[in-house]
Amino acid sequence: MGASCPTCSGGWRGRRPGRASAPSHARARARRSRAAVGVGVQAGTGRGVGELHSSPARIQVEKNTRPLLFPPPAHLRADPPRMPSSDEPEAPLVLVADTDSSVAGALAGTLAAAGFRVDEVLDGPALLEFCAATPPDLVLLDVRFSIEGGVAACRSIRELPGGRAPAIVMLHGADDDDWIQPACEAGALEFLAKPVHEALLRHRVARALAWASEQAADSPAAQSGQRASGKRIHGEPLVDATEFLELASKSIPAARADGKHVAILAIDLDFECRDGSARSDLHPARIEDYVSSEVPGRIRRAVLQFEEMELPGPACGEILVGRIAPTRFAVLLPDLDRVQDAAKLGTRILEVLEPAVVIDGRDTRPSVSIGIASFPTDGDGARDLIDMAETAAYCARQEGRGNLQFYTASMSRWAFERLTLENSLRQALEREEFLVYYQPRLELPSRRVVGFEALIRWKHPQLGMVSPAQFIPLAEETGLIVPIGKWVLRTACMQARLWQKRGFQPIRMSVNLSAVQFHQPSIVDDVNGILAEVGYDPSWLELELTESMLMNDVDSTIDRLKSLKRSGIQLSIDDFGTGYSSLSYLKRFPIDSLKIDQSFVRDVTSSPDDAAIATSIILMGHSLKLNVVAEGVEDESQLAFLQVLKCNEVQGYLFSPPVPPEQAERFLTVLTEPDSSPADVALAATPHRRGGEE
Repeated sequence: MGASCPTCSGGWRGRRPGRASAPSHARARARRSRAAVGVGVQAGTGRGVGELHSSPARIQVEKNTRPLLFPPPAHLRADPPRMPSSDEPEAPLVLVADTDSSVAGALAGTLAAAGFRVDEVLDGPALLEFCAATPPDLVLLDVRFSIEGGVAACRSIRELPGGRAPAIVMLHGADDDDWIQPACEAGALEFLAKPVHEALLRHRVARALAWASEQAADSPAAQSGQRASGKRIHGEPLVDATEFLELASKSIPAARADGKHVAILAIDLDFECRDGSARSDLHPARIEDYVSSEVPGRIRRAVLQFEEMELPGPACGEILVGRIAPTRFAVLLPDLDRVQDAAKLGTRILEVLEPAVVIDGRDTRPSVSIGIASFPTDGDGARDLIDMAETAAYCARQEGRGNLQFYTASMSRWAFERLTLENSLRQALEREEFLVYYQPRLELPSRRVVGFEALIRWKHPQLGMVSPAQFIPLAEETGLIVPIGKWVLRTACMQARLWQKRGFQPIRMSVNLSAVQFHQPSIVDDVNGILAEVGYDPSWLELELTESMLMNDVDSTIDRLKSLKRSGIQLSIDDFGTGYSSLSYLKRFPIDSLKIDQSFVRDVTSSPDDAAIATSIILMGHSLKLNVVAEGVEDESQLAFLQVLKCNEVQGYLFSPPVPPEQAERFLTVLTEPDSSPADVALAATPHRRGGEE
């Protein structure tokens, strides 16, 4: 914590350069480490209601703390707000109110990095002073904030004279829900449990801002009517998140007294166009129209079907349906005799929501994932059960569309491991923990090395080598793949340039681009800038892209590919055969190579289907005058099959795994020797195991 400020009493910490209403000395003290938010304040320790501690709260996570929250599904994860130009409105202003300066700083740092304007306050007087002087769009308020407590602070903010009251998101770490009802009555819009996942923090803040904006657009009378009776869609009652939580909390004591179960189903919706275009091509207002007008009625129909099922004994009490987020619903099953019956309702909901629909004039297929948590099996707090059901829904989504899963404790353990990995990933680039390995590509039939594929590896100081399958999806989800991808491209080009300077003949360097990277508006400038910086000839660079990446917004994709081709860069479609591109589309793409996915190469000599697929890809590639590369070659029989079909190039563990640059250089040394043979090339790498990860 910075030095004490006599004017602000250490309570106001500016984080928006140039904001006139914040004292300049407060802004000067805003320089702090923007640490990751993935830390837990143990409930019942560190700081109690009515207590202020000058030392940071105890930071630890124990096995009995509330479950960690997963990052939200991709369709609910709000894009970070763009910083506006001079003629655009400013980004939303978020005020972080937490008496623990380290936690406040971490929260503020995350939101600032996401593009929000952020300020911090550390005590009650500073909070009210700030809100009165410069009303924020949203206040992130700890439930134990100040001597009076966060609920009282929330009420005080709402009672400030003049202007529009900000949206309020309450942070909590307590095990009980006693404060939730008073917080709802005081005006809290959202609740967020500590430890806070960064992606979830960004998502909840963006969601609260969106809902607050919608409420502000309504008339006061309409807002009053909604609060009094809950939103009604086509005559059916649909409660909001606050009322759902309130009624779920009331159902648990009754179920406990009667020896019954309470189940909560979290229903998560996503949408994809059946023509392969991006979901972002759908107008958000049209999605909102469908979700508001159609989904509640379909869920209600599933509930009626469930109630009419011939279940042994009484099924449950009155079923409650709520809309807890723009594309997320929840169902409460109180007084349930058998918690397994909740899955029967979940199955009915999947059946009524999964059929294709027309949204914004496009054939669209909803993707539905459902998670279920229950009392007393999983917990006895309504907020906990909702979080657990959402966690289970997230896990269900990872298994594919139309999936339903019950919550298990292992999901929280996995979430903790994932959170730990994400926090480490954010530091890995700065700490130089990433490595680039190189796997040789050999031409047929000569078996001469003609290039390398650059593959990233992560050497974690505690975990050792972390599999790319673990951290690449996480990097894409968090957006870290963009700086990481630039680093890989720069490192690979620098290595290839270094080899050339040392007298080795130029060879092609292949680098993978992720979908997130490729769809960056600046991708062409980024690639050309790195090539110019390194001094690497573009004609020796090959960029590898996947089929699915190319099929999103085809016209824009073709323009981007043509721009890269004009720079002299080679383009390749990686993992070909696993996506859904057609020959007609393939002819439109200005590509140079196809890489047959290793899943078809692996059983090419034992599976007639895989042999037929590999054969058709090679013949199709040759008919289009494309270079065809088979990856994942592990034995001589596979190689012989590919040679008969005149496959142009191969790579795989038969020749070498991905290796560090000093080992890869041995292949180049062999190439410079006048009497080298194919056998020399095969022996150039150090001993290796086969069947590993590429």
